Amino acid sequence: MSTYTKIKNFWQRYGLYESIIFELFKFLQRTIHLDRQEVVLLDPSSLRDKKIALSANYTGGFIDYETLRIQSANDPELEMDEEFLNEAIEKHDLCYAIRNDEGIISYGWYSQKPTRIKDELFFYFDEQYVYMYKGLTKPEFRGERLHAIGMASAMQSPQLRHTKGMVSWVERPNPASLKSVYRIGYRREGSIYTIKLFGNYYSYSTPGCKLTSASAMKRVLPEVILNVKVP
Repeated sequence: MSTYTKIKNFWQRYGLYESIIFELFKFLQRTIHLDRQEVVLLDPSSLRDKKIALSANYTGGFIDYETLRIQSANDPELEMDEEFLNEAIEKHDLCYAIRNDEGIISYGWYSQKPTRIKDELFFYFDEQYVYMYKGLTKPEFRGERLHAIGMASAMQSPQLRHTKGMVSWVERPNPASLKSVYRIGYRREGSIYTIKLFGNYYSYSTPGCKLTSASAMKRVLPEVILNVKVP
């Protein structure tokens, strides 16, 4: 599919405004490494789609690490390399996966520990909440709301029922993911901007999110803490 066709399809689906935002942020990401993330929070009482069900052809649940290693090694589309899996498993993070007869088709990771976003950039949050990250659905299965079904199912699972809710963040130029999280009941807390200049990250947050260093970190909900260059 050509770049023109992709842009045209995006425009037709999301409109002119979102298309401009998408292209603008993609340009800024390429040129000055600027990212904007929308920080969202989900309380159990706000969860919609509590009775949403999977197709009879699919099964869902938390998946063991050995199966994850085998399937990710055999399926590059899952985008889980050995380095990522080693780090996630070392933190005892959980992966909720939706599968068919051929294997994993959609998944999301859940953590109660500080989690790497990229390079030396980590995401900190109150550990009474669970951080939902790295959600992926294979292209041929998108449009079936598997991402939302997975989050709703994980939120109601015995493994996560003890938490106060979920915190996550979504790239601003990603209207499909934003629509998905808002539809399920997440609320926006604010935005975090990061830019990388000369090898260093610089961050700015809007009210509702808090940027601080690890030594000065205050775990006050619903503030979300982004820590840069953790040793």
